Amino acid sequence: MLLASWFRLKYPHIVYGALASSAPILYFLGLTPENGYAVVVSKDFNSTSTSCYNTIRESWFEIDRVAAQSNGLSTLSQTFNTCL
Repeated sequence: MLLASWFRLKYPHIVYGALASSAPILYFLGLTPENGYAVVVSKDFNSTSTSCYNTIRESWFEIDRVAAQSNGLSTLSQTFNTCL
């Protein structure tokens, strides 16, 4: 996503368009607030469904709690079927 945008910015004479559905373009240290992307995404969820927003927000506390346990990251990896 971000790569498509950068490619378009670097080679405007070659690329006429690029799809970047949610790329944080120009989101670099010092240019935007550190939590700017999270704030925008949170506002989006909250404006759509407060219940959904609260559920997602509360899930992060649980993920952090599990991750802090011994073998917590392995547990999360198995639960969400990710590579670790």
